[in-house]
Amino acid sequence: MYRWIKSKTKTLLGVLVGILISLIVTRILLNVNAVQTASWFYAVFDAGLMITFATFTALYSVYKISNKFPDTNPLLPLFGVIVWVLFLLAYYVLRYNNTYQTALSIIVAGSIAGMGWWIQFITSAASDRRKHTLNVVLSTRTCTEYQTHLRNFTHLWRGNRHAPKELCVWRDDPDHPKFKDAKVPDEVVNGINGLVYILNFFEFLAQGIKANDLDEKLLRECFCGFLEGLERRAFFILLEAQKRDERYFEGIIFLCKRWNNEKSLVEKHRHSAPPADIGICHPSQAEIMKMLGIKDVTNSKPKKRRRRRSAIVQQAEAANVAELNPTQSAAPQ
Repeated sequence: MYRWIKSKTKTLLGVLVGILISLIVTRILLNVNAVQTASWFYAVFDAGLMITFATFTALYSVYKISNKFPDTNPLLPLFGVIVWVLFLLAYYVLRYNNTYQTALSIIVAGSIAGMGWWIQFITSAASDRRKHTLNVVLSTRTCTEYQTHLRNFTHLWRGNRHAPKELCVWRDDPDHPKFKDAKVPDEVVNGINGLVYILNFFEFLAQGIKANDLDEKLLRECFCGFLEGLERRAFFILLEAQKRDERYFEGIIFLCKRWNNEKSLVEKHRHSAPPADIGICHPSQAEIMKMLGIKDVTNSKPKKRRRRRSAIVQQAEAANVAELNPTQSAAPQ
């Protein structure tokens, strides 16, 4: 409801201004012409006029504060309700019960002071959060360890390349019996370790955003495009980790959906074939099998079948020839 009101704020303010002007003009005309009505009419009319004015003032205050201090948005509805109640309370006291004017002054002054302190506190906390986020972003440029892992990762998987599934399975479970003869080059080991390091860094950012310790807007502007490519390059690493436990790298999935219009390759293709536009597998399939010490036996079985089939065909042809030429197959007398 609040989001809808916020999106239509200018329209609502315009409508309220029109209603307010109409009510004020009508009230003036009633007084000038000394129109005689029921005893309750003016009280109800004035109450409606005051409610409209209080609604306009509260909505306008929320609108201006939201634009100037956007970090206060979560609690601005409460702020608007307080302003609205204060206006109506002041109207009631000043018109119907003057004995509570002192108490009204204390309530209004205390409410204004409290709301001012609250806005100052929120904006100060948001400023500190942005400073901390900026330090995190700058650390990606100055941290030697981050830059080393980034270079190792992008050296192998830059552009349209992605990490192969077999390497990701080996990275996830290197002690599996089928990898007993694996001899993965240091370049590839450093590359896949660098990729995992970068993934862990973005997992840290995601958890910081969830806990409201980091400024999401600043991080999104800095890393939105990079994260989309990172998910594609590390598709099989994320997929294998999620198969083991869906809590692994769940922050990255959360950010991918949040920053890419609810689209995440891993979540979309978790139980289906990999996406067709995932890119080029690097290294090649043959190189991967050689690194991991896995023999490719897919080409040997068809050859055996073809040889066996050809032998059967030769025997059948020989039998047919023997039937057509029985004299040649008979033993000499």
